[in-house]
Amino acid sequence: MAWSGLSASTTSRRRPPPAPRPPRPRAIVWLTIFGAFSSPVYLPLTAWLVQSAGWRDTIRIQAGTILAAFVLAAVLVSNPGGFRPGQPADRAASVLRDAWRSPPVRAWLLSALIGGAAVGALILYQVPVTARAGLPLGVAAAVAGFRGLAQLAGRLPLTGLTSKLGACNTLVLAYAVGAIATLLLFVGGMLAPVLLLSLFAGASIGAVYTLQGIYAYELINPRHLGMVLGIQQAVFTIGGAIGPAAAGALLGATRSYMPAITIITAGFAAAAGVLLLGRARDHTAASFSDAEGD
Repeated sequence: MAWSGLSASTTSRRRPPPAPRPPRPRAIVWLTIFGAFSSPVYLPLTAWLVQSAGWRDTIRIQAGTILAAFVLAAVLVSNPGGFRPGQPADRAASVLRDAWRSPPVRAWLLSALIGGAAVGALILYQVPVTARAGLPLGVAAAVAGFRGLAQLAGRLPLTGLTSKLGACNTLVLAYAVGAIATLLLFVGGMLAPVLLLSLFAGASIGAVYTLQGIYAYELINPRHLGMVLGIQQAVFTIGGAIGPAAAGALLGATRSYMPAITIITAGFAAAAGVLLLGRARDHTAASFSDAEGD
């Protein structure tokens, strides 16, 4: 529910109607669509820089471009939270404490951890799994690169999907598509299934990245959006580190990619389930509160 857990406290048991929100999902979708072109530009550029300048200078150059991008964003994005001059900032601990009281926000953060683990493991292990299953290494790498381009397929329809299904349901759908697509790793030695894997997994990952911001915009007070979304991105990144490590431990213990594929699929499915559970708990709490207020 919009503004759940972060809205101003109320004086009655009945929940007030959600405050109107400006239509931002379209802007978020278009921003991430343009951002999806960064890989087709940066990956070939990185390869050229490594060959011509070496990997150390390449890292320095890319770090400089990242710094320039953040400085440019800081200059161009003014007053994103709607602060008034002289308005005191809310304490970080208070904002996070109030956010954690909301079941949808807790579910959103937990799903980010689990989903980040699944996404990180899939990105890391797609090439070795498909190469070991029989695809030539060059073909396996090229098909994995197609997965990055396929992220556009997951982002282009999001404006229509979120308007019909809502951001939460669309995010659940994206995770479900990722779970189904990952099953194709079990037949990773054949080109056609791996192409389908890259298409649908790429679309799923692209949609997930975009929907995190759209769903956050529904959940979080704009004044606190930057802080809480930053925490969510940190949680997603931590999951992205845990997932490959867990899959690697399974590979080392079993000498088989099958358990790793299984937990990646289960991770996507679990992220979807956690979101649905959080929304159900929020609806149950709202119904109970309304009943008490009658």
